[in-house]
Amino acid sequence: MSTIQIHGRKPYEDLPAYCRCFDVGLIPFKINELTKAVNPIKLREYLAAGLPVVSTPLPEVAAYDGLVGIAHTPDETVAALEHCLAADPDQRMERSHGVADETWHGKLNAIEKALNDTTGR
Repeated sequence: MSTIQIHGRKPYEDLPAYCRCFDVGLIPFKINELTKAVNPIKLREYLAAGLPVVSTPLPEVAAYDGLVGIAHTPDETVAALEHCLAADPDQRMERSHGVADETWHGKLNAIEKALNDTTGR
């Protein structure tokens, strides 16, 4: 059986070391009007670390369907967690590659490409 440990706030630069010890990344938002507009940066950090992720059904998370287990109910959350824990560890690279362009440089390239496409350059 897995254990949940809560360590409190940690310096940002220490987070990759902690992620190496995680079995699953959780994004457990209560769904309401405010959280429907949330774009959780933690999602990309978890995926970049290769972690399996289980999230409540946030609109921004839906774009990562296939990389993230989306759970609407407590029972679905348990099932998604069990699925993640039983998943092939080799999928870590697939998850990491799924967000490889999610960097500031990648975003700048996408904006530049869009501007060039509209100006014909």
